Amino acid sequence: MHSENIIDIFEYSAQKKDSSRLKILLLADDVHHNSNVTDDINQYKSYSKHKIDIYNPIHKKLKTIRGKLFPNSSLQLKRYDAIIIHYSIYILGEYFLSNDLSDKIKKYKGLKIQTIRDEYRNINDMIEKQSYLGINILFSVLRVKHIKKVYGHPSLSKMLIVSCIPGNVSDYLTKINVPKIKDRKINISYRSRFLPAELGKFAQEKIRLGIELEKLCHASKLSCDISVLDKDRVYGSEWIDLHNKSKVMLAAPGGVSLFDFTGEALKRVTSIKENNPNLSEEEIIDQHLSDLDGNITHKQPTPRMFEAISLRVPLLMPVDDYREVFKPWDHYIPLEDAFTNWNEILKLLRDDYYLQDLADRAFSEIVESGRWDRKLFVEKFDDIISLQYARNQ
Repeated sequence: MHSENIIDIFEYSAQKKDSSRLKILLLADDVHHNSNVTDDINQYKSYSKHKIDIYNPIHKKLKTIRGKLFPNSSLQLKRYDAIIIHYSIYILGEYFLSNDLSDKIKKYKGLKIQTIRDEYRNINDMIEKQSYLGINILFSVLRVKHIKKVYGHPSLSKMLIVSCIPGNVSDYLTKINVPKIKDRKINISYRSRFLPAELGKFAQEKIRLGIELEKLCHASKLSCDISVLDKDRVYGSEWIDLHNKSKVMLAAPGGVSLFDFTGEALKRVTSIKENNPNLSEEEIIDQHLSDLDGNITHKQPTPRMFEAISLRVPLLMPVDDYREVFKPWDHYIPLEDAFTNWNEILKLLRDDYYLQDLADRAFSEIVESGRWDRKLFVEKFDDIISLQYARNQ
């Protein structure tokens, strides 16, 4: 992978040289239950200068730029200048992308773009499918140094890869009237979910953080709403309500520490769980994945962090660089390893004036600055696509 084939979105300035509007087909699950996913899909319809139709290949429905819905519409790809395959469509799963549609995309002569998440799984198979489809531009959430390791296969040598982050400020969240910190009843909240062993030890940190923090909250007589169980996950209005009740939200860096190129890690974990179902995820990692864990440690800011700041909820987060988006003390309360600064944090968690000041400052510097607006991201997205389309003509 040559460096000239990689763009860091942080360093990219839209050139705005091409004012032409392309007709683009966006393949996406636009009825997904997670608002992070639908927000990401809707940003293209809301802010792109291009004319975008959305086709949901799961439900076989086409939604045109004018909002008209055509169920079971037969796709005519040649009508479009470009196709975007959104990350909600997992290209290795026939449930998401049928073999018939894959073949049509392969034969399609226009520009092909893919946005992707969860880049740590089935990497070799994913590269093979990207090569088969003929993807021209990939919008990845990996750092540049990791892109070179993951996508260095010769079959992708002509693919342009753009390094971005999985999340930006959603405008509608910033317009919600939220209560002041002093009027919220829960000291600290957190939600995580089950993360399997094949993601490596770093992924387990999200669970450990929640469990340890809940113990400390109870010992310190703080009210908390913390869960690492899938059954307690909340979405939509319930997620917003939880923010409105919380003085502080715990958040953890997204990412994993095991990139499974061949599927070997998943095979081992599946076999181990069949033969020894009582082993914990961390025990599986320590005893059976130590030779694979740590091959790439990928850390990143998450959409949940932008959501909390947009809703003026102060963040408590482990110390990390967060790709220089969030800075300790300016945008979040830094949590040291093993909670060694808990006594200092405890004082701050009980200081509503401090928390309000932190929430307002983070809102001003992250939201009101406009640097992380979805509109700005889509402007850069559009520019990159326009330039690449012009070069391909």
